[in-house]
Amino acid sequence: MKIGDIDFAKTNEFDLIVASCGYERRSSYLLRLGVSAPMRFAIEHGGTDVPQTKANRDLYSKAGWKPIEIAELLIALAREIPSSASRDVCVDITSMPRRTIAAIVEFFSTSDFENMRVTFAYCPAQFDSSSRAAERVQPLSAGPLSGFFTGALRPPSLPVGLILGLGLEPHRALGLVELVEPARTWAFLGESEDTRFAASAARLHKSLLEITHGDGFLPYDIRSLAQTYESLGSLVFSVGLQYRLLVAPSGPKIFTLACLLIGASREVARPAIWRVGGVGPAEPMDVEEAGDVVAAVVEF
Repeated sequence: MKIGDIDFAKTNEFDLIVASCGYERRSSYLLRLGVSAPMRFAIEHGGTDVPQTKANRDLYSKAGWKPIEIAELLIALAREIPSSASRDVCVDITSMPRRTIAAIVEFFSTSDFENMRVTFAYCPAQFDSSSRAAERVQPLSAGPLSGFFTGALRPPSLPVGLILGLGLEPHRALGLVELVEPARTWAFLGESEDTRFAASAARLHKSLLEITHGDGFLPYDIRSLAQTYESLGSLVFSVGLQYRLLVAPSGPKIFTLACLLIGASREVARPAIWRVGGVGPAEPMDVEEAGDVVAAVVEF
């Protein structure tokens, strides 16, 4: 697998674009930038029919994007990609649920397309709106994102190693540590030009350092998928034979994508990729884009 960061511009040419019609304003940011392609799909998700979802749906409809559910999308991709000459696909993961991103990564990693380029795009959030959204507290559930991401079968005698991606919801990380009782925990903390996110996350997760015996936070750049993937891959490679690794990404979706790309390998010590999320309905909170687009080309 090859991953390379690229500069994203609205003039980038693609044969096919996939985005999410979600309840966040930023889920339609690429459309509003004017990014286009001959084939355009907007994934719809049930249970979030709020005013902003309707506004995004109207934008996609007027621009000629096809509304589609994830199961239908995977069938459409299998049908449409082989008929394209250059096969340049753009997937905007900004507002996609983690299970949806997992399904798309599994599809591409298990498909045998030639001359295939997948550009993953991510629109970082404004700090103020993302911090307000993180204030919601609800009952949580945890488990593998899918059967494909359950990790390699390892001897039960090996201790559990937990790799966390930290967001602004401290109860998620603490709850998972209490659930799996890992022998060791590594926590990745996103950094960007807006230093408020890293500072707030470090403050909110201060108690995590005490529980994990001061292993510390590992920084990653939310504006570089390639560097994040390399940092995570280096850790997994160095400790993967000593622990049964479980990876639970929260926070910016760019870290989730890096984790899924690591988990998509069929290596003997590949980690399990878990989702930690809310149980039951919760009031959706709008999140606005910061104004830039992070992008990287992945060659599966």
